[in-house]
Amino acid sequence: MSSTEQNELRRSLASIVVSLQSELDELLLHKARIKLRMRTLRRRLGVLQAGSARNAASRRWPKKAESMQAREMSRSQEKLWRACRIAFLDLGGTATAEELYSAIARRGSFSFAATGNNGVTAIVRTLSALVQLGEVSCSINDSDQKWTYRAGGRILSL
Repeated sequence: MSSTEQNELRRSLASIVVSLQSELDELLLHKARIKLRMRTLRRRLGVLQAGSARNAASRRWPKKAESMQAREMSRSQEKLWRACRIAFLDLGGTATAEELYSAIARRGSFSFAATGNNGVTAIVRTLSALVQLGEVSCSINDSDQKWTYRAGGRILSL
């Protein structure tokens, strides 16, 4: 297998990995929403089983809390997208996830404590979503994933 074929294979595999990661992220978000909905239903069932109209009337239905949590998740995601875009500009438009993490941490433009996982993992998930939007592209060089920011659909190079 020639090096050209190997590079093409690596690019294809990277594209597949990015797509799968994006789909996994969507499924995990869907799972979180289902868990929240189940918790809400369990609370309501408990109120109904208690049979106390007074107790049921005094409780606030969790629907507001559910939509508020979904909004917070989307706000957090938007903040990380913005932090990644700023880090790309700082780093000249192309960087690894680790370099982006270092730039974001150095600037303090995003707190990774809320993501519940490794900061680099959160960045890779965000970059995968940005690939789907056409704002970022991914290439593999010497087993390194390099991400390139595309401002308005064109590659940014400073």
